[in-house]
Amino acid sequence: MENKFKQSLLDKSVFSVTWELVPGRGAKEKAQETVFLNAEAAAKSGKIHALTITDNPGGNPAILADYLGMEI
Repeated sequence: MENKFKQSLLDKSVFSVTWELVPGRGAKEKAQETVFLNAEAAAKSGKIHALTITDNPGGNPAILADYLGMEI
């Protein structure tokens, strides 16, 4: 699988764009559904080179970023 983020970093003519996704607290809630929809939109747009998932945003309990990343 090609790594579009790495390619964008190595190409000086490209401005690399990342999008930070913030998960919610629970295992299955609207916030997670929004994360999945946003990740899908980012993939389809071709404008986003990488996604980041906030781990423990604001120090609040949240679903593990690792798990969410595997689902994405």
